[in-house]
Amino acid sequence: MTIAEQILPQFMIAFFDFLNISIVDNSIIFLSLWSLIHFGFGALIFYFVRKEKYPLLIVFELLVLFEVFEFGISYLVPIILKEVWQDIVFDIIFGMFGAFLMYLILKLKK
Repeated sequence: MTIAEQILPQFMIAFFDFLNISIVDNSIIFLSLWSLIHFGFGALIFYFVRKEKYPLLIVFELLVLFEVFEFGISYLVPIILKEVWQDIVFDIIFGMFGAFLMYLILKLKK
C-alpha cells in the first residue's frame, strides 16, 4: 500500500488519476484535465480581485506563487506527481485565459 493510499480516500485517488489524463502531451504542449481546473481557478480569482487596481497582475502573481508552492511540495511529499516545465507553464497560461474570460464576461455585463 502506497503512502497516498494510506492518507487519501480511494475516491480522491481515483479522481486525481482521472484529472491526470493527458489531452495533449508533446515536447511543447502539455494539457490534462487539470488544465480545466486551472482555467476555472483563474476565473474565480479574477472575480474576487476584480475591483483591485491591477486584477490581472494579481491573478498572474497568485498563479505563479501556487505553481512554485506546488513544485516545491512535490519534492517534500512523494504522493504528489512532479510536474514537467510545460505543465507548469500551461497551468499558468490556462489560469490567465480563465481570468481574461471572466474579465470579458464582467465587462460585457456592464
